[in-house]
Amino acid sequence: MLRGLTQAQLAEMVGTRQPSIARLENGSSSPSLSFLNKIAEALGAKIEFKLIPDTK
Repeated sequence: MLRGLTQAQLAEMVGTRQPSIARLENGSSSPSLSFLNKIAEALGAKIEFKLIPDTK
C-alpha cells in the first residue's frame, strides 16, 4: 500500500491493472518513464533524476 492506496486503487488511477502495480512493488518490472510519470501524477508527486559521478 502506498499513501493509503491499495494496488487496485492506484492501478485504476493510472489506467492499468493491479498486477502491473504489484510487479513494480516487488521489483520484477522495469517501468517506462511515461508510466512512472502517470504514477507520479496520480500521487501528486514529481520525478527527479540525480546524476552522481562514479568514484571508482
